[in-house]
Amino acid sequence: MSKTEHGGGRRGAAKQTAMPWRGGDRLQNWSTPQELFLEITRRYGWGPYTLDPCAEPWSAKCERYFTETDDALSRPWGDPRNPVRAFVNPPFDDIGAWFAKAWSELQA
Repeated sequence: MSKTEHGGGRRGAAKQTAMPWRGGDRLQNWSTPQELFLEITRRYGWGPYTLDPCAEPWSAKCERYFTETDDALSRPWGDPRNPVRAFVNPPFDDIGAWFAKAWSELQA
């Protein structure tokens, strides 16, 4: 694992409770609630996820994750020998770039 890949995040350790548009708070790094993550996985059967490219140590939903500093938009998420199933809950201020990246990763 490179120094820019992380594992074993402290999931749920510091939850963001307010929605980013309330009270003037414009933070983009709030976490998907664990209950919603589990329901998405159960309902749609898309898991198990192996990468969270839009995470912080406190919000990671997968053992392997990238933080903002890691810049997941400019690096490969996997390769044909080591494919990933990514859970992507991107910052909404640049969602188009994340959709484009996810699409390019599917095509790789």
